[in-house]
This record gives sequence, C-alpha cells and structure tokens, in this order.
Amino acid sequence: MQAIYTKSVKCCWRKQTAISTVNIYPRSHNGIRGFVFFFSQQLSPLQEFNNLKTNFVQIGRTIHAHPELGYEEYETSDLIAKTLTKLRIEVKRNIGGTGVLGIFRGSKLGKTALLRSDMDRLQMIELNDVPYKSIREGFMHGCGHDTHATRLLGATMILSEIKDDLQGIIKFIFHPAEEGLLRVVKYIEAGILETPPVDAAFEAHLWSSIDSARVDIRGLAYYLEKVPGAFFFVGTRNEEKGSTNKLHNVRFNIDEDILHTTSALFAELAVQYLNS
Repeated sequence: MQAIYTKSVKCCWRKQTAISTVNIYPRSHNGIRGFVFFFSQQLSPLQEFNNLKTNFVQIGRTIHAHPELGYEEYETSDLIAKTLTKLRIEVKRNIGGTGVLGIFRGSKLGKTALLRSDMDRLQMIELNDVPYKSIREGFMHGCGHDTHATRLLGATMILSEIKDDLQGIIKFIFHPAEEGLLRVVKYIEAGILETPPVDAAFEAHLWSSIDSARVDIRGLAYYLEKVPGAFFFVGTRNEEKGSTNKLHNVRFNIDEDILHTTSALFAELAVQYLNS
C-alpha cells in the first residue's frame, strides 16, 4: 500500500502509482490543509458496475465525434444536462457561458466535494480512422476533454447507484473553454465554491506518456487557494491498442478501458472523502 500526501499549494509532491482502491484521509501539516491518499492493489468495489461500461463508451464517442469551440459547447452541454437530469441530479446551466453544474445530494447530511472537468475541443484536423472520428472538419478533441466530460458523467452514474449510502453533497462542474480561454478565477468569483460551500476539490487530466490505468497526483492550483484538494494525471498510453500519440496530436486517441476505471476512481474519491 502506498501513501501519497498532497497539499494546498500550486505545486505539490507527487508520485505515479497504479489506479486501484483509494482511501483518502484529511490531514494538516504546518497549517496547510491537504490529504493522505492510500492506494492498494485491491479492486475498487465501484469498478464492479460493469453494466455501465457500454454507456461510458457511447457517451465518450458521441462527444468525440461532435467537438465544439470554447464557449460554444451547446450540444455537449445539452447532452451533459440531459444525462444529469435523468439521474435526478439538480442542474444549473450557463455557468460562465456554456458551463454546466450538477449538484448531487446524498441521503444524509455531510460535507461537500467538487469534481471538475472541461469539454471544449482543439482546432485541428483529426486523422484517426475510427467510427467516432470528428464529423466537423478542422475540429478535434485532441486534448481528451471529451474523455474528461465522459469520466465525470460516468462518476455521476456510479454514484447514483449508491446514493442511499452517500452522506453529503457532490458538485460536478463541466467548464467551458479550457483551451487558452478559461480563467478559473472567473468561476470561483461567480460562486461555484459556494451555495453550498465546497470543502474539497478534485480534478484529473489525461496524459499520454503515462501508462493506461496509472495516475500521477499533483496540486490543483487555483481551487487549492480556496479549498484543499488534488489534481490527477491519468495515463492513457497503451501500445497494444495503439494509444501512444501525444496530446494535441492529430492522431491522439485513448484506451477506452480507462473510461470505466477513471469514472470509478472519481466516484470513489468522492465517497471516501465525504464518508471519512
């Protein structure tokens, strides 16, 4: 079992480890709020929702095939909002433009955690020969934001299955315009960390140089100036499946198996934090 400590600063100590079961414990050190993460090789119980895998892949491919410019993610935000509504999650639209905020309330009172993703595309021509290739010439999800949005939706689906066992609130923020346009401070000032107040924030980004199903834990800069939390790089490199190209590459693609794994990881982070 490995212990990883992450603190509330712009850059923190980090270590790469396999995605598996995670236990999270709040800690303070020299006045800095943070967490200790314990990773074990035991399979996470939340990864057992195999019946949802097909949904994750279908959503991911739909978003990938329909990339949208920052602040113009109308179809993507509609898909996200409709999915959250079907899960009976409170939805707020037009956050910072086209952003979507979901508020998931467990069956018991408790703390509030924020899980974040982005959803915009790059301006480039996709050269992948796949059925879900971008249908919009000159635009492509070449930085994995389609996967980020899918992972967060996947986490909401898993958490909906265990709502009766969850105490507290989870806020899901789908940010628009991360590519060169996003100013996180703008959304913080808009109050996404309030009503209800957020106690901790978590986010992850794909990284093509890290092997599939491994994570690299770092700080979550702007949010951590306000609340404790952590940022993950999630590996998607898999040579056997041809998932080896770097981000912002016209042939960038992911190992789709990580959709289920990272959705479960995000869900488990929320559960472990809220129930700790």
